[in-house]
Amino acid sequence: ARDLYESDQPLALGTLEAMLSALPASVLRLKGWVLIEGEVEPLLLQVVAGRWSLTPAPDAPPRTRLISIASHPGFRIADALKDTEISKA
Repeated sequence: ARDLYESDQPLALGTLEAMLSALPASVLRLKGWVLIEGEVEPLLLQVVAGRWSLTPAPDAPPRTRLISIASHPGFRIADALKDTEISKA
């Protein structure tokens, strides 16, 4: 199952890290550009088998665009980010 998330609003790094640490095992791959609050340019996010990395992506558009591939339907990036925001409040 695939899911696409796009936003022009920057994400807080803590929100992204919390979401990544709570990813279900069914998420096999998550990849794309992430616009982080306070960063000048987007970062490339790559998640494979629970490991993730962020690297500079100077040629990426100034927005967040992520795609996930999961073994089971039901995972939505927007919901995971929203749930992380609620749990941090």
